[in-house]
Amino acid sequence: MNYPRCLLTLILSWGATVPGPAQVTRPANRPEKEISVPPRRYQEGPLTVRDFRGKVPRNVKDKVNSLLAFTKTDFRYSWKLTFTRRNRKHYLTATTIDLYSVMLPQHSWNRAPRDRRLLDHEQGHFDITEVQIRKAILQLNDASSRRLFRSSGNSRARAVRRFEENLTRFLEPFVTASRKQHELYDKVTTHGRNRAAQDHERSKQKRELQRLGEQIRSREPPPQTSPE
Repeated sequence: MNYPRCLLTLILSWGATVPGPAQVTRPANRPEKEISVPPRRYQEGPLTVRDFRGKVPRNVKDKVNSLLAFTKTDFRYSWKLTFTRRNRKHYLTATTIDLYSVMLPQHSWNRAPRDRRLLDHEQGHFDITEVQIRKAILQLNDASSRRLFRSSGNSRARAVRRFEENLTRFLEPFVTASRKQHELYDKVTTHGRNRAAQDHERSKQKRELQRLGEQIRSREPPPQTSPE
């Protein structure tokens, strides 16, 4: 029997400024409420101004007020599990682990919706998160990571907890790398205001996404064909 499951791992928040620092939240243990606006998966295409549904802060004394836009992205994963039991012990096998990145619309906002370069800068932040997700996918599909697909415990709940703990530890280096890349991106581009640097960084990001995408596709098993 399959047990689909989804878990939030870390939220990353980034903004383009006039000027000011990027904002980073602490890791969250539970998913934030997203009842009104569902998270937007990277595979849905490039960001648009309609994706920024959050309220723009009005407090002029708040540091966030210096931001022109604020984008919150997230590492996420889901899975399907099967269980077997032997000698009073429960054994878990993950038949599927799906890693993906999302942008959280109701927690993201844009003061200058007509500024295409600003929107492209925010897309760059989403791309950075996706780059690390793709690197994690490649590593997860490597034979050395197959142990992550199994765990055991005295109960199903314990087996699941161990599975989650192992997967979270696996993702930690990619989360850390993502945070550093976001900070470097804002520093190098002066939060998108340095046009030459912004164009250079965006070109690098697009090439990296294409390269990783091709590697992932090359390792996918060929589609099964029905016998004639």
